[in-house]
Amino acid sequence: MKYDYPEDGTGKIMVHQGLNRVRILRDILNFSLLIMLSVILIYCVTHDAKVVRGESMQPTINSSWDNDTQYDIVILNKTTSIDRGDIIIVDFSDYSVTTSLIIKRVIATAGDTINITWNDENQKLIVTLKKAGSEETEVLVENYIKKDANDPTKDDSQAYECASSFQLKDTGNGKYWNPESYTQNEDGSITIKEGYFFALGDNRGESYDCSELGPMLVSNVVGVVDTIVPNGTFLNYFLRTFFGLRL
Repeated sequence: MKYDYPEDGTGKIMVHQGLNRVRILRDILNFSLLIMLSVILIYCVTHDAKVVRGESMQPTINSSWDNDTQYDIVILNKTTSIDRGDIIIVDFSDYSVTTSLIIKRVIATAGDTINITWNDENQKLIVTLKKAGSEETEVLVENYIKKDANDPTKDDSQAYECASSFQLKDTGNGKYWNPESYTQNEDGSITIKEGYFFALGDNRGESYDCSELGPMLVSNVVGVVDTIVPNGTFLNYFLRTFFGLRL
């Protein structure tokens, strides 16, 4: 297309302002598209989506071994460090030949002292924690763990197994409760050593976690959950349909 650039009478060429505005708008759109694509690319590199199967994180994350059509999906950050309370995905291949990944909640990190007991009278799982560098021991308020179906003021009755397995401190097969990962204290508590963490499932009676395995390596953490995408939501459907996320 040929454009006409008339002179303004002084010999100077007049540029159409409308054409300039179109070019500026085009440059802005191209730049915005480049920024958006860059952000998406970075996000895809630093984040991942995983399907959750099993009941160990109920009621926070709801999926079942028996129903392969209803399951939650989690979006995890693969670059952030872990902290107490984080829900994490852990590489489980060192412990199992059938399950490569597990999902749990971080309860204690390096330098923390943790103990787990069961109060039979009140039907409560008691997790005490003395944070690294502190002299005060606190009883954790864990509103996220599974409660008794008939009395929400009590914990699920099977949760006592978490305390029982913790007190054993050893499963006898040599893989678990590696003494390099913790220090045993006289009161039955343990102190987590550098490079390790202690995590439990929110469904304490149905979770294969650090209460049986002992502290796990931080280097085995795949990522920290940023977002839980519940079953039945549009985003859950989108991830299943367009990214093929299946159990």
